[in-house]
Amino acid sequence: MDQISLEKLAISNHEEINRRWNDPNKDWEKLMDDFYTDETVIHPPRNPPVTGKKDICEFFRKNFPKMKIQMSLREARSLGVDSYLGIFNIVGTIDDKEVDRFIKYEIWSKQTGSWKFSSYIWNSINAKVDY
Repeated sequence: MDQISLEKLAISNHEEINRRWNDPNKDWEKLMDDFYTDETVIHPPRNPPVTGKKDICEFFRKNFPKMKIQMSLREARSLGVDSYLGIFNIVGTIDDKEVDRFIKYEIWSKQTGSWKFSSYIWNSINAKVDY
């Protein structure tokens, strides 16, 4: 995949994540099924890694029940035919007030025709909430 197509793919995947994450009536399980696997590992700041969509779902429900996110692509790099690294700037808000900024490094893999997270890590630049 050429660089422009890769960047468009990374942006498209995140536009859908943003839309669904920011839905006040989001279906957490459906979000997990569509973008995570039982092997996905996330590395939240100041927390141990969380593995699998069930535990990731519970982590997000507990720590981010009202946070909305907006992401912008910093960089995308191919890791092979069916995987890529996406690096994003993220702004988190609650009730339209900024509560944190992150840089997030994501590895996406194509599985059974769909792009899903393999793993990701993010940092907290300016947290005004405790996770």
